Amino acid sequence: MDDEYYEADDDIWDYDEPVPAVTYADAVQQLTALASLRSDVRIEWSGNRGPRGDARLVFLKENGDAILRTRFRSATDLPGARRLVEQVHPIPEHRALWVKSEDVIEAWLAGPRDDIILALSRQLRPKLKTRANLHEHPVVQDVFGLLNSTGLLNVDDKRPHGRGARTLRIAGACDSLLVAYAGSRRRELPGIALKLGGFSPADASEAKDALESYGSSYLHMLASNLDLPVRLWSPAYKQVPSARTNSRSRIRFPSRRHDLIPTELYGAANTPGRDALERYLKYYQVLEYYYLRAATSYSASIGKSGTQGVVPSRKQLSIEPGQIEALLRIAMQPRQLEGFLRGSNILAVASDSRVIADVRTLERDPNGQPKPGFDYRDDVAMRIYGIRCRIVHAKEPGRGGKRTGRPLLPFSREARSLQSDIQLVRFVAERVMDHWATPLP
Repeated sequence: MDDEYYEADDDIWDYDEPVPAVTYADAVQQLTALASLRSDVRIEWSGNRGPRGDARLVFLKENGDAILRTRFRSATDLPGARRLVEQVHPIPEHRALWVKSEDVIEAWLAGPRDDIILALSRQLRPKLKTRANLHEHPVVQDVFGLLNSTGLLNVDDKRPHGRGARTLRIAGACDSLLVAYAGSRRRELPGIALKLGGFSPADASEAKDALESYGSSYLHMLASNLDLPVRLWSPAYKQVPSARTNSRSRIRFPSRRHDLIPTELYGAANTPGRDALERYLKYYQVLEYYYLRAATSYSASIGKSGTQGVVPSRKQLSIEPGQIEALLRIAMQPRQLEGFLRGSNILAVASDSRVIADVRTLERDPNGQPKPGFDYRDDVAMRIYGIRCRIVHAKEPGRGGKRTGRPLLPFSREARSLQSDIQLVRFVAERVMDHWATPLP
């Protein structure tokens, strides 16, 4: 977050706003007066209105850099905005707030909304089985009533603690949290938040540590014991758009037989709702199925037996990095990869080491297109294998003096940016399956 600040969404929603008790200009004037009492908050407004013209509430670091810049959309949001400016220290890394005067830390919770509501509803009605018309079920109103009053799944620290009782609970998102982070989405069903009380942090850094240690551990227990799919919000970086794909819409009577196990793995990767990392690994398993076959075929082509010999990059055919290179060299032609990469945004992602770190990047020409005549097979093989390793390996770093790479985590910016690489490994998997398909009688 050092080089960027967070700004809430600027979506334009068409709705009828209630008439505020004060004008917008009066509300901005009140907020400006409150902000003048703090050195870490300022209000920016040029006097215009609209998505680009509305006032901004800006929270600052000690060096003057902005850490949160959120749009003040309507005078009806004045109560939540006043609390923000008067009392709140933002923790934008997790869309959270620390309210020092109330000794409360509040964090927006991420996760599939319907699944969260269903899991919370089952705390009141354990036999609730269906998700159909869930939002019309009376128990949902009971859930939101409790979220906005006492909270749900309340726990407190039974151990002696010098600064008073420490508590954690699931609650409705307060107005200040919605103003700070929800943008136009505050008009939807109430947000769901994690609230920590009694931790008495000395500053925002300690509040963030309490949220990440106690809050994440509490959420893990909810996930493991109650199947409640909630998590702390991840840092809000720009997501890479999904790659454009060319669908094969014409279906013919089959003339070639594809191996059964790779077909099942490919189908599993295409199942709606799967996590991006899981999809990637299923497509990778399609390739892995053929590793030994590719290694022995390549070895035979250079006059060796079994998995003896090496590929041109000098990798041994007895290990996976050599086998995946052999696989792509046998099953694909250079022009197939070049044609696939040309005209799509996949190369823009795969050539940028900042999007998916610590893996092989692909070369491109000055116009961002594939280099004519360049053989991408080895580089694509190493990129696919490198991402696979970052997903599969999650060893604690620094143990035994051996350097280990960072894991690719499910809800990270990199995972949200994985769509282009999913399309790449899918394309390779399709070509590999086609290469070893056999004629049907």
